Amino acid sequence: MKKKTITVGFVASKGGPGKSTLVTVMMNYIQLKYDLEIVLLETDYYQQSITGFRQKELADAKKMLAQLEAMEPDEDLNEEEVVEWEALIAKEKQKYTLNEDDMYEIYPIRPEDVKDVMQKDLLGEVDIVFIDVPGSLAVTQIIDAYEMVDYIIVPTCYGYQETSAFAQIMKVIEKKIRPVRKALGKGLEVYGVLNKITPNLKEYNEFVAKKDKMPIPFLKTDIQLSDV
Repeated sequence: MKKKTITVGFVASKGGPGKSTLVTVMMNYIQLKYDLEIVLLETDYYQQSITGFRQKELADAKKMLAQLEAMEPDEDLNEEEVVEWEALIAKEKQKYTLNEDDMYEIYPIRPEDVKDVMQKDLLGEVDIVFIDVPGSLAVTQIIDAYEMVDYIIVPTCYGYQETSAFAQIMKVIEKKIRPVRKALGKGLEVYGVLNKITPNLKEYNEFVAKKDKMPIPFLKTDIQLSDV
C-alpha cells in the first residue's frame, strides 16, 4: 500500500539561524518517538553540513568502540569487581554501537534533482521527506524544488539582519513558491520558529511582542541559545 508522503522544507536566506541543526533535531526526535520512515534531502550540495556531521558521528563512535575494546580491567580487582567492570564497559559500548542501517537516510543532492528523486524514489514509499535547502533563494532550481513541498519551516533569530532576511524569505515564498503550489492545486503551510533566543533580552521581548503580527504563525516553543 502506497504511503501518503509529507514533505517539509527548511529554508533560511542566510547562515546563522540554525536551519540545518533544527532539521537534524526534528528528524532525530521523530525517529525516536514515532514508527515512521523518514529521509533527508540535503540540497546544500557543496556544504553538506548534515552529511558531514553524520560521517563524523559514525567515525567518532567507531573510535570510541575501539578504545573500549582495548581496555582491560585493573589487575587488583577481585572476581566480583571484574564482573561489574565488564558490565559497565558493555553498557558504554551500547552507547557507541551505531548501525547506519537503522538511521534515517540522507540524500546529498543538488536542488535541481529534488523533483526527480522525489518522484522516482520517495513519493508513496516513505512517510516524511525533509529538505534542507541552501541559503540562496535566487537560484531557479531551488524555487523549482519547492514545488514538492507541503510545509515550510523558516527559522530566524531576532537581530536586525536576521529579521531582514526573514522578510526576504517571506517575499520569495509568497511571490514565487506559493503561486506554483496553487497552480498545481496544492496547498502550502508556512511556519516560523524563533531560534537561538536569550530569555529576557530586550530584543527578544520586542520580537515576541510582534509575533502575532507576523505574516505567518510561529511555533509555540522558542528555542534557547545553547553551546551544546
